[in-house]
Amino acid sequence: MTPIILVVDDEKDIPDLINMQFYREIESGIFEFLFASNGAEALEILEKTHVNMVMTDIIMPNIDGLKLLERISDSYPKIKTIVVSAYGDIKNIRTAMNCGAFDFLVKPLQMSDLSITLKKTLAAIQKEKEMEEQLLQSAKLASLGELATSVAHELNQPLGVISLNTEITTEEVDNGNYDSVAETLAMTTKQVKKAISIINHLRNFGRKTNRGEYQETELNQIITETLILFQQQLKRDSIEVVQELSADLSEVFCHPIQLEQVFTNLLNNAKDALKDASEKRITIRTFRQEMTNIVEMEDTGQGIPQKNLNSIFTPFFTTKDMGNGTGLGLSISYNIIQEHKGKISVQSQVGQGTIFRIELPTLSKS
Repeated sequence: MTPIILVVDDEKDIPDLINMQFYREIESGIFEFLFASNGAEALEILEKTHVNMVMTDIIMPNIDGLKLLERISDSYPKIKTIVVSAYGDIKNIRTAMNCGAFDFLVKPLQMSDLSITLKKTLAAIQKEKEMEEQLLQSAKLASLGELATSVAHELNQPLGVISLNTEITTEEVDNGNYDSVAETLAMTTKQVKKAISIINHLRNFGRKTNRGEYQETELNQIITETLILFQQQLKRDSIEVVQELSADLSEVFCHPIQLEQVFTNLLNNAKDALKDASEKRITIRTFRQEMTNIVEMEDTGQGIPQKNLNSIFTPFFTTKDMGNGTGLGLSISYNIIQEHKGKISVQSQVGQGTIFRIELPTLSKS
């Protein structure tokens, strides 16, 4: 996937200069440029397009570069930003760096300096992405470890039926009762397919993933498949699951296994929150609002203290006992939803449970 760089500058000759300087890189797919003349235009582009890097001037009409940096830091924290300012404008440069800018350049722009800065920033983006993929893979494997007992129960049921049917078939053949053999074998085949489905699902969930595996998918289907792996755990812990899945959802262009990881993380958190609850219930609801599909996962647990809500998506933040959580699950979930151009939020009050809300745009392949 070609990295996209958004250049925000009100100088009219900037697009032509940059496209001319980097035409080889553009033609080779090393990166792609988009252009905006002010912060307001930039925010409109960011809302619709998956941008990897923003290079912005500071002095601009409407929303200036510093205000744009603040908005990017709040709404698009994974985007790397480079600020461009006049030589000697140390105050604004310092303010920009404090707002989260990754690097800065001074005007007049030297194309050699710009080239080095762009490549250095893209290298940093790629390194972060690789680290995130490693964390995602580790989290998936950790989830599989936690689900091992539940999966063993899920496999035990079809295997038990297969074993019983094998004994029955042997007896029927020995007794010459061939008429019922076909029916018994058909039942056995059904159970074999069920076991294969569970195993394949686990293999897909645990393997490494890439951007090319995005596809048109129904959210309700991903939720249903995620719940399959939790059935025995939830049953063991006497947790009721209420599914309010709307048939009105449109498909989303997504990475199904990554979204399943998000739902797995949320289900694990809800399950842990219900450990000491008097009423143990998880409600999963889906519905559509205009061009947005919404998933809510609500539990009747003890809730999250207000002081922890602002840190809930921060890497390594956890309120679980030592050894019972890495503090990465919600952080990884946040990043996955951001990659899908969506939003994830939480509402909670102590003693009144918690609701995680995910908003995903309807089908889009951009």
